[in-house]
Amino acid sequence: MSDVEHVPVDRVLVLRVVVRGVSPLIVRRVAVNVKITLAALDLVLRAAFGWPGDTHGRFRVHGCWFGSLSPAGDDRSMDAFGLRVGDRFVYQHDAARSWVHDIRVDTLRRHDTRETVPRCVGGRRAVPPAWCRDALAFMAWEDTYTPIGVTDTVDPLADAGVLGVGEHVEMMAWDARDVFDRRAVNRQLAGLARAKVVT
Repeated sequence: MSDVEHVPVDRVLVLRVVVRGVSPLIVRRVAVNVKITLAALDLVLRAAFGWPGDTHGRFRVHGCWFGSLSPAGDDRSMDAFGLRVGDRFVYQHDAARSWVHDIRVDTLRRHDTRETVPRCVGGRRAVPPAWCRDALAFMAWEDTYTPIGVTDTVDPLADAGVLGVGEHVEMMAWDARDVFDRRAVNRQLAGLARAKVVT
């Protein structure tokens, strides 16, 4: 055997990530190095979806929870789980809110050195407004939402102090819910990579 055969080859996972319980689908496809830690993957997914907050999420892989919300910690790399194409796992981005994401490994391939990772390679729809506590509440709200209804119902809610000004603006901007800006996500991911927060 030559020395070249002993050099480890970096691989890339392409993950399809779907927000559970929401229709039409809110989805992202992200490419990450297989050696990415769960803590770094948490940051990548937050950037990809635009989830706010500073709490860290957790992952359920092979039936066990990992991440800052569990005693197992979050320093394991994805490589340690031996995931293959088609394997699935779960991500919960915040314990206080019940937003759960179903993740499937779409592709596992050799890392092309010209390719930048992490990178968002696709997606659809914006995430729900930050004040929505879970998919059930969001779907109930979206079913009753109309631009006219927002004008009629939000102003009294904002006046009564139920919604803050930022939440009011966020509701009014929800008309852009089908817009997804992949370039903006990749700029955020590039910033994380430059800061050596993720690799």
